[in-house]
Amino acid sequence: MRVYAGDTPGSIDRSTPVAVVRTGNEATVPIPEPGRPIYFEVVPRRAKHGPVVADRLLALDGAPNTRDLGGYSTIDGHQVRWGRIFRSEGLGTLTDADRARLTALGLPTTCPANDGAADSSGVPLDAAAIRAAAAANITDPAIRKAHGALLRGLARGDLPQFVSCTLLDDRTGWPVALVLTTLGVPRETVVGDYLQSNQFRGTPPADRAALDAGFEAVRKKYRNFGRYLVKGLGLDDRTYLQLRKRLVD
Repeated sequence: MRVYAGDTPGSIDRSTPVAVVRTGNEATVPIPEPGRPIYFEVVPRRAKHGPVVADRLLALDGAPNTRDLGGYSTIDGHQVRWGRIFRSEGLGTLTDADRARLTALGLPTTCPANDGAADSSGVPLDAAAIRAAAAANITDPAIRKAHGALLRGLARGDLPQFVSCTLLDDRTGWPVALVLTTLGVPRETVVGDYLQSNQFRGTPPADRAALDAGFEAVRKKYRNFGRYLVKGLGLDDRTYLQLRKRLVD
């Protein structure tokens, strides 16, 4: 198999492989800038293309919990595309090198406006505040409106984009859970991604109870996730299919 590399999924250089594996299943690839994220395409013998893989962590000094949400498998055998959607817990302390990295990926260096969504700026986060925010994600009409707009923006707006980039959104986990679940990523995979936040900052720690509370609130109010998308967020079939087309391989 041949291995190609690039700084972004769209800039993988397929003219010259960085490694060729003829026997075994391992390869050592020299990285010019250690610590800088890189995307690889692994192409099997006689194939023209192969899966893209990467370390989802962007290794930003000022925003260490900033991650690519690509690569997760869906329940119908597909995969979330790399380099399209990202999560962070805040972009307020980026370094110049961090901004350059985000710009190279095509990402904004400030959090997009989430009209109607809760903003964690200056909000003291404790367990009670996070539980209240988790419930409000489902029950507050203004937040539901903002989350519906998030899905429509991902279906029709510029990509790549942040799904969440505030501390409160990261600690409730709901915007990312909403998008990944809509794309067909299994719930336990969604929870696993959410809990990764504890490896990089975790103050206050991400607790799956907040995320589980969101799913339970959906069950109580809408019976299932599909009804929540349609009745609660106003998602139509056309938008759903466009989301899948843009964000799933």
